[in-house]
Amino acid sequence: MKMIINNEFVDAAGGDTYDNINPYSGKLIEKIPMATREDYEIAQKNARAAQQGWGKTPLRERLNILADGLSLIRKNYDDIINIICSESGKLISEAKKELNSFLFVYEECLSSTGHYGNASLSIDASGYASTMRVFYDREPLGIFLNFVPFSFPVAMIAYRTIPALVTGNTVILKPAYSTPCSALMITRFLIESGLPAGVLQCLTGENGDAIKWLRETKKIDAVCYFESHQSSLRFMRENISSYQRVMLTEAGNVPLVVFDNADVELAVGQSVNERTYNAGQATFAAKRFIVNRKVKAEFVRLLIERLNRLKTGDPTDPRTTLGPLISSLRAERVSDQISHTVMQGAKCIRGGERRGCFITPAVLTGVTENMDVSRDLEIYGPVFSIIDFDENEEAARIVNASSRNGICHIFSRNIGAAMRFSTMIRAQKCIINGTGNLSDVRVPESSAEFLEMGLERFKLRFDEYTREKTILVNTRVPI
Repeated sequence: MKMIINNEFVDAAGGDTYDNINPYSGKLIEKIPMATREDYEIAQKNARAAQQGWGKTPLRERLNILADGLSLIRKNYDDIINIICSESGKLISEAKKELNSFLFVYEECLSSTGHYGNASLSIDASGYASTMRVFYDREPLGIFLNFVPFSFPVAMIAYRTIPALVTGNTVILKPAYSTPCSALMITRFLIESGLPAGVLQCLTGENGDAIKWLRETKKIDAVCYFESHQSSLRFMRENISSYQRVMLTEAGNVPLVVFDNADVELAVGQSVNERTYNAGQATFAAKRFIVNRKVKAEFVRLLIERLNRLKTGDPTDPRTTLGPLISSLRAERVSDQISHTVMQGAKCIRGGERRGCFITPAVLTGVTENMDVSRDLEIYGPVFSIIDFDENEEAARIVNASSRNGICHIFSRNIGAAMRFSTMIRAQKCIINGTGNLSDVRVPESSAEFLEMGLERFKLRFDEYTREKTILVNTRVPI
């Protein structure tokens, strides 16, 4: 498989490739080009040359081309599902859910353009400006470099790339090292729908190589980056001065709090569904389970019963309910994190064994608020770290011990108490008696303190992909 630069399928300039491996079978899927600095420079020049023309293309024409791309992707639904399963190890049901989400977000983006436009007002605060009228126009930012995560290799293209294209930007897509084929396939279908050369390009290889090039160039206007909290902070510190806009998507060490009056069976069911989704490799999933001591024993008992019913195996088998992690290296890292938490005093009372790319779902008890996993150690795997508490103030302190809480899940039959608790914690979003999979793309998101430069979802999405231009007109001058 080749990269896509200027609507052409090409090898890397240096000729190097790497093996894209199926994490379940261990078999080779494709030889993938390893992009070099020269490839990024070429792609950037093509994107800059194409941006002026694409930005000036009438919006309706851009939408027609992108709508044709959506139709083409729908026609190739099964092929895309197969490649998602093969390279990411996702269950076939999860792959379908992701592609359906991609299609829904894509369609919503095209239909939401009615909220994207211009404005004007009169200046009449002072006599000398009483004849002035101000117009606010919006224009594309320019070139986006969009990093796509391995955890959602298709869905995040819809969230970040489609709005950029709708608003007249050009995009260089950088899929994750482990999941390049699905992004290359989506790019190919969009190009076949009529995108002009240079508008959308897809370069493969290590993220580190792309980031190194970013630090040296001043020719990219905006970056979309998707990683863990610590990686996102490091990326901001090292790269933020170079771009007009940086958009980050990361949820941090997400807490799930279970009060003593909660529906424990509901809390356990939601916890298992979310924490085992994509083998626990989801930023929005709960990673810390903060449970009142009065219901802890019941929570743990029901949790183990549910985990014992999971079926590990081939992701393409509809009977499989838990697939592999993205790679053996990722599985080894999760295993090391479990061992590190046990060394700090926790007990692993269930699972934690590693076999290739698989991790047996682990239940850790005796976790305290002083351990790394209680604060900013984010484990991307099927691991349930259980921290107990007595009073709600204690639970709030544990939640707030982490420097980043994108989401907090709260389980309680007392909605008033849950609402009061939501005011005690630092979190971007609180979900009561549910988890992140109950949200919707049309629900507005608020920016957390670390992410003021990039909002999510559709309420302000088009504004985030454009810059505002102010035009003042003196209406006293006769026409």
